Amino acid sequence: MLRRTYHVCKTVLPSSHSNWDPDKHRKKIVDDLYKQSKVSCEGFLNKDAHSAIARAKTTECKEAIERASCLLHHNKLFPASLPRYCPLKEGGAGEYIGCYKDDPRKRDLSGPTAASSTDNSPIYCRNLCLASGYRYAGVQYGVECFCGNTYGKYEKLDESNCGHPCPSNDTLICGGFNAMNIYSTGYGSRPQGTQVEVRAPAVLDVETSKMVRILFMFTWNGRAWRQVKRLFKQLYHVNHYYYIHVDAREEYLYRQVLILTEKYDNVRVVSERVATIWGGSSLLQMLLHTMKEALDMKDWRWDFYLNLSESDYPVKSLEELTAFLTANKGKNFLKSHGPDTPMFLKKQGLLRTFYECEYHLWRMGNRSVPTGIRIDGGSDWICLSRNFIQYLTVSQDELIQGLRQYFTYALLPAESYFHTVLQNSEYCETFIDNNLHKTNWNRKRGCLCQYRHIVDWCGCSPIDFTDSRTDQDKLQKTKESATFFARKFEAAVNNQIVNWLDEFLHSTYPAGTVGLSFYWQNVFHAEDSWKTSDDLQYTYYMSHVRNTVNKLVQVNEAKQCAMNVLTIQQVHFLTEMSAMNGMLVHYTGRFDSGRPVDWEVYVKPQDKFVLIKPLGAIARITDMKVGSVFDIKERIFRDYGQMLSSNTDNLTVIQVWQGGLGINVTLLLTDPLGRIAYLHNVTVPQGMDNIIVTKVHLVKPMLPGQWHAKLVYQNVFVAKTSYLVLPELYSKRLLPPKFSVSYDYSPYSVPISNELLSFYNEIISDGEEAMYTTSQHQSLLEGSMSSLMAWCDKIVSDFWKPNSVCSIKPPAECEIIPLCNETSWSSFSPDPKSELGEINPRTGKITQLIS
Repeated sequence: MLRRTYHVCKTVLPSSHSNWDPDKHRKKIVDDLYKQSKVSCEGFLNKDAHSAIARAKTTECKEAIERASCLLHHNKLFPASLPRYCPLKEGGAGEYIGCYKDDPRKRDLSGPTAASSTDNSPIYCRNLCLASGYRYAGVQYGVECFCGNTYGKYEKLDESNCGHPCPSNDTLICGGFNAMNIYSTGYGSRPQGTQVEVRAPAVLDVETSKMVRILFMFTWNGRAWRQVKRLFKQLYHVNHYYYIHVDAREEYLYRQVLILTEKYDNVRVVSERVATIWGGSSLLQMLLHTMKEALDMKDWRWDFYLNLSESDYPVKSLEELTAFLTANKGKNFLKSHGPDTPMFLKKQGLLRTFYECEYHLWRMGNRSVPTGIRIDGGSDWICLSRNFIQYLTVSQDELIQGLRQYFTYALLPAESYFHTVLQNSEYCETFIDNNLHKTNWNRKRGCLCQYRHIVDWCGCSPIDFTDSRTDQDKLQKTKESATFFARKFEAAVNNQIVNWLDEFLHSTYPAGTVGLSFYWQNVFHAEDSWKTSDDLQYTYYMSHVRNTVNKLVQVNEAKQCAMNVLTIQQVHFLTEMSAMNGMLVHYTGRFDSGRPVDWEVYVKPQDKFVLIKPLGAIARITDMKVGSVFDIKERIFRDYGQMLSSNTDNLTVIQVWQGGLGINVTLLLTDPLGRIAYLHNVTVPQGMDNIIVTKVHLVKPMLPGQWHAKLVYQNVFVAKTSYLVLPELYSKRLLPPKFSVSYDYSPYSVPISNELLSFYNEIISDGEEAMYTTSQHQSLLEGSMSSLMAWCDKIVSDFWKPNSVCSIKPPAECEIIPLCNETSWSSFSPDPKSELGEINPRTGKITQLIS
């Protein structure tokens, strides 16, 4: 038992709706290893482990990190070496070839190089070159190691030229000055996966019964149900199989996906759902778990297992994909990182040890890769044959068990595990270096540590395709290659590119197709578990409904529209032509007469950015916004609508510039009382387009009301925007509303002198901010709940204007209200591009509701 005792409050984590818990499985593995090893942890924890334990919250997580770190220190966490079963393995692994001349201007072994003043030896170098997929290894000048697939550019030397002792063992020889001892690594003659350039015909001339059947493994997250339906519709055929895993935290999407199992016989949903995180071993465990389940389904006779996310979309027809895989039956399609394995190991974090718990990936220390095998990896989007899946899930050989143990404690294990097993197993000759995908990489934007909150590492992620000409060209170029899917696509970011792809694959949408330019993204549903953030959202939603109803009452002289709101049912954000166009709030209530109400209201955000004085370069600023969840990769706020509360974290100000001239501006934030709460000098660099992101830290709770972000350039007030901070009036949908927060009205601590503060106050004063005195504002917040709600409704109406309203059912009162399914904007209005029709008995595919 550990001597250390932790006293913490346990974090309540979301239910996984599952009897299979990968967190408990990982914990049990560590506990069992710890008990079997009988090692002592006292005094052996490194800096990374101490940091992880200090930040973890639960006792279980802390103990698991400590035990895993202790086992790592004692080399008991995973095997140090593993066997290689690939039949391409050349005989004479480790065979000495001879002493050969080298030239630093053009190396004899032209692959990766390494240097170690402590570890270098022939065995060390051979293992390094084998792991990198090279046939030969050469040691030189004691500390140097070289890898390559050919040797002998220069003459063979007498052995006396290679007499330098190795640093790890001075009885061994490690080359000499410009002289190398060269050894065979035993690696086969195919260091990389075969590149497939097969262009199979759209339809193979074989019987239907001989065409392969694909198991599409969908791993879906988020709330993009309409986009998911479009993906499913493109890939559906009665001859294939569809297995769906929805992240355990996604209640809304899971409920929607169950509709597919009721409608189509060859669709099943994983019941043992887990919550996966970026980079974590939970994703690999989930994939292996679903592979085993798919094999156990005896009525599903599939040939390939192909995984896709909600962000994927086909760039070729299902018929073309089926024909291609039929022509390559038994092959395994994965994308390798390329020839530079040492750099891959470094960037991928495979030389570090990680442990996943509490939805976080904790770094525990350094490690080395197992010797004796080729290490490979690249993409976790795979298309694997049934035979190889059987080997992955059933085999108990030393390679499978050892690699599974090693990758349990790795970053991004799903991006390397399958590759490494395939490269070293009896299936190595079936490896095809192609994952059938076109991925939209932009390293400058995609490698900005956006996952820092869930992993102790910086990672990279592809960006979304848009309807730009550049992205369309990229997708069109896939036509002549063995590429069948592209990623990433987010309809909430850009719906037009998905429409374009549909037309690229099929035909142009008919003129007048309804809903074509719209996309509806669900952001709230009454059946979901209540989250902390929902307190604030519900405050906004209720305000939108009251404001819309009040407007109806004002324009309807008979006042037949007066009602009481009972509950918000669901909320969607609406985009039109890929631009956020408003919020749709579906609610139920009762008219004053007692009859039920089932309506949806449509409110539109108001642009608050104002360019006051376009002085020179200042004219190039096009927007300024304030929110809390800014995605620098996609350059959008993920907190749709930028709804902020008094306790919002991660307050972020963005400035959008069309080219910069290297100027400096001063950013100031003022509170509802007109006081300067924040000041920061910002440099706008030179460039074509810049988005300047400023993270703001203010003492919470922030005062509710209208705040301003202002820019000063050369001591002139030049631009501003407004943003809204609301109190959270609701908690877990309890009515009447709740509100009990005390605010500090003392002056802000701004890091400038009082004289300079007064100077800035005078510059930015425009007579609009100081709407209340301190006492007025304080009495407003401490007044009756009805007056506070009325005040919130008033300021919300300054930022969101009621645009329209519709009724789900024919309204019994307030006859001016149209039916929702007869509008173009409602979430209940027709959306044929995203709807699923019946199966066409002739084609076996889903009938398109649009031609």
